[in-house]
Amino acid sequence: MCNFSHRPPFLNMEKKTEVHTVLVNQPLLLQACLDGKFGTIFEYGRSCVCEAGFIYLLGEAEEGILSELKNRWNNRMFICMTRQWEEALLTSYPEMVHVTRYQMKYEPGSTDEKVLCRYIEMLPHEYKLTMFDRTVFEQKPLYACKHLFIL
Repeated sequence: MCNFSHRPPFLNMEKKTEVHTVLVNQPLLLQACLDGKFGTIFEYGRSCVCEAGFIYLLGEAEEGILSELKNRWNNRMFICMTRQWEEALLTSYPEMVHVTRYQMKYEPGSTDEKVLCRYIEMLPHEYKLTMFDRTVFEQKPLYACKHLFIL
């Protein structure tokens, strides 16, 4: 476990200002953890596990961490921030539940409807479009993640 005085060195990220932190293209819980404001960071060589509501997997998937994931965070939700982590989890734990979810904020008048339609058309046919209101949030509070894994 590391302290919050530094980010994992392999991330090579600069410290963000409060305003900029909100605008980055990462889940806010992960960003808050990397900024040392929420959660816990566990470093393992060239990989990092951030426990911040969900378990975020960053860097390179390392063999030693895969068994620890199941021992330490069994039945928790994992969000892989790299394709390498996705492949490593699915290879090591074929019984794992894999959920793909896309989330987009749409505000009438402020979002270009042509762009929104292009995103919707790219979705596979088996996907359905639903409103993300408070009821849906309380049933499945997933934050701007694409891939979610449950051991």
